[in-house]
Amino acid sequence: MSTAAQPEVDLDRHRLTLVRDGETVRSIPVSGGTPGGDKRSWRGTAVLMAKEGTINMNSETVGLGDAYDKMVDYSMRLTWSGMYAHAAPWSAPHFGKANRSSGCIGMSDADAAWFYGQVRPGDPFEITGEETKGVVDPGNGFGAWNVPWTAWRQKSALR
Repeated sequence: MSTAAQPEVDLDRHRLTLVRDGETVRSIPVSGGTPGGDKRSWRGTAVLMAKEGTINMNSETVGLGDAYDKMVDYSMRLTWSGMYAHAAPWSAPHFGKANRSSGCIGMSDADAAWFYGQVRPGDPFEITGEETKGVVDPGNGFGAWNVPWTAWRQKSALR
């Protein structure tokens, strides 16, 4: 597997496209965060922090009340605040059609299994979409990618 994997998530089109070495490998239908509130997804560059496999996701840990408490397969952490890409078979009617998650990027079990095997921690997810919480903050994961170059240079002792 090449190290140049770049997932591109288009929340408006409800698609996740894996690009490797400039070539599209595969595009799969997804469902992102529900528009209009706290369940929206983040946009910008979100670096894959960890592949956590099967984990328990509890909405109370991310400030969403008791909306869910379930085991989730093929979990890939994108932010400290709880945005993941993962299998979400309960959202199957929405894949490729609508954003109806609690902020994560959900996909079918089969697509999640394939995708999980294609990416590594450190791979940058480029996430676009109109109905989001905004750009991932630099401290919310490995989000320094979202700091504009001019602001980054201001932090340098060599300016």
